[in-house]
Amino acid sequence: MTKEAPITICQSPDAATLAFLQKVFCDRVRHDIKRFGPEKALADWRVICDYMKTYDWWPSVARKVEGVFDEAPEELFHFIHPTVDISQEKKIHDEITRLVKRHGIQEVCQYLQEMRDEKKVLLPQIAEKLYNELVRLGMPDGEGFSLKTFMRYYKR
Repeated sequence: MTKEAPITICQSPDAATLAFLQKVFCDRVRHDIKRFGPEKALADWRVICDYMKTYDWWPSVARKVEGVFDEAPEELFHFIHPTVDISQEKKIHDEITRLVKRHGIQEVCQYLQEMRDEKKVLLPQIAEKLYNELVRLGMPDGEGFSLKTFMRYYKR
C-alpha cells in the first residue's frame, strides 16, 4: 500500500480544480455567514484573502466568493410586530440596531416599550429571548449589559 502525497495548491490549477476551489470557498463563506453573521464572515474572508493573494489564480476565486456576500440577506429583528408593513421592517430593524449600539439597557428597554405601544414590535414574555436578540444586533454583553441587568429594566 502506497502512501499518497498531500494535496498542494499549485500556481496554475486546471479548470476543474479552480471550479472546485471556488465551490469550497463559497460554501465556507455561506456557512460562516449563517453561523457567525455577515460582519464576522467578512472579517474572516479578508484574513484568508491576505494569506492567499500570492497565488496568481486567487483573484478569480475571490471574485466568485465575494458574490456570496451580496446574496446574503441581513436577518431582521425577530420581534417586529406582524401588522407592520414590509417596507417599514428594515427601518425598524436599523432603528433598533442603532439604539442598542449607542445606549444603555435602561434607555433600550424604555424605547422598546414605546415601540411596543406604537405596535412596531411584539415583545416576548421571556426576557432572555429578547436579550439574546439584542446582543445579536450589537448590544454589548459585558459589564453593565448583563442579562440580570436587562431583566431588572425589562417590563413585559
